[in-house]
Amino acid sequence: MKSSTIIGLVLFVILASGSVQAQQTDDEIGNILADGIGYLVMGNFDAAFELSDRLESAENQDLLIGNIWNFATAAQDCKVMKKAIEKFNSITMKALFSTNLKLLCP
Repeated sequence: MKSSTIIGLVLFVILASGSVQAQQTDDEIGNILADGIGYLVMGNFDAAFELSDRLESAENQDLLIGNIWNFATAAQDCKVMKKAIEKFNSITMKALFSTNLKLLCP
């Protein structure tokens, strides 16, 4: 379980360092991501998923969805992990996390 979280965090750093091509300002993106993390800390996965839809760039959406995955993994919530995989925009992320899901939720 720890290795999947570490792999996920490494991928999010890579995604976060990419260029932002959306029209949203850095402040708007930062506020949405911060609010999303706040909801995750409270265990409100549905609200975090809704916020991910408000992000315009696929990379930023995947960044928040990856954080949802990490909190769902810590909570051992297989239903939320599956939903996160479905919402990822990146095919690579979907493939990687699908493999992790099979290991974590047999």
